[in-house]
Order: sequence, then structure tokens, then C-alpha cells
Amino acid sequence: MSAPITTGSLNLLKFLKTYSSTVKSSLRKYSALMASIMESKVEVNGAKLQYYRRGEGEHPVLLIPGALGSGKTDLTPQLEKLDGNLFTLVAMDPRGYGKSIPPNRVFPLDFFQKDADDAAALMTVLEHLNFIKLIRSETGKSWWAHR
Repeated sequence: MSAPITTGSLNLLKFLKTYSSTVKSSLRKYSALMASIMESKVEVNGAKLQYYRRGEGEHPVLLIPGALGSGKTDLTPQLEKLDGNLFTLVAMDPRGYGKSIPPNRVFPLDFFQKDADDAAALMTVLEHLNFIKLIRSETGKSWWAHR
């Protein structure tokens, strides 16, 4: 025998129906956004570097992950939330990280310089000669090395 339907039960059912609809709508929007992030690889300085691109804005932005990170693990929130109509967003996996393996990561004395050279070369290949740099954490030293 089932319990009688009360006002509280009806309110709970109404809430669950509304909540379910909101979650489904959010998932559809998130899926559409993730589909708008293009992934590709390009040959740069002897290595195939993975990059992620979203937007077609007039201001190119290079997003560089922090130490031990990749474009996808460190920079997905920025790719999702920065305005793709204003910016062309490019997040990279530095050589030896994420999908830019092989080669394995090595740390010669000038590795900051090499990372900066790879990042600049990536943007040149993508035909973005002037761009904004958004750098996370330790990799900011790469750009101090790249003068």
C-alpha cells in the first residue's frame, strides 16, 4: 500500500522536476561549449605540440599552464569563461606534458627559454604575431627568459 500524497510530497516532486530540467539544460550548454574547443597538434621546433583553441575574437591570447600542468588540466576554466567573441584563446601543452608527449620532458639549464621559444613559435605557426600572454605559476619565468 502506498503512502498518501501530501502537500510536502507534491512540493518535493515539483522541486525535483525543476532541478532535473535545470541540470539537463546546464549539461547541454556545457557540452556545446566543450564542442567549441578545438584540439590539434602542430610541429614546432622539432616537437609536435598539442593546443586547444576557442573563439574567433580579434585579440589572440596564449594561455600557458603552470609547472607540471597541461592546457586541458590547468586552463579549461579560462577556455570556458573568457569571451570567445572578443578573444581567440590558445592553450598549449608544453613539450613533455599532456598530449605533447613524446618527447619526454627534460630539464636542461635553459628549459624556461626553450618553453618560451616553443610558445612563441606555436603562435607564429597559428599566425598570431601579436598576442596577450596569460601565464600560470612558475612558467612566468619562461617569458622573462624570452626577451
